[in-house]
Amino acid sequence: STKDEFPGVMRGGASYTLDKYDVVFACDIEKIQHIGSRIHIGVEKKWQKKYAVRAGINKKNLSFGGGASFPVFGKTGIIDYSFENVEFDESPSQIITLNILF
Repeated sequence: STKDEFPGVMRGGASYTLDKYDVVFACDIEKIQHIGSRIHIGVEKKWQKKYAVRAGINKKNLSFGGGASFPVFGKTGIIDYSFENVEFDESPSQIITLNILF
């Protein structure tokens, strides 16, 4: 038989919103058992409560992205895109997500 062991992860953070400018600043610290700590820092700017542009630093890698919300079947749909150079792969990671809020 085999035994898979995954490291324990603790993560905590805080954010601050400048309502006047629709800007959010965020920071969190992630502690991974037997590996060490990582700091994540980011900022998000919204326009018209529908569109968002984001940028951040994950370890030493820059990431950026954006998103938009739209009505779909009487609910709210959100599409997001992000781009990040990841440390474990030679090519960058590009992620597209679609959410529907109920």
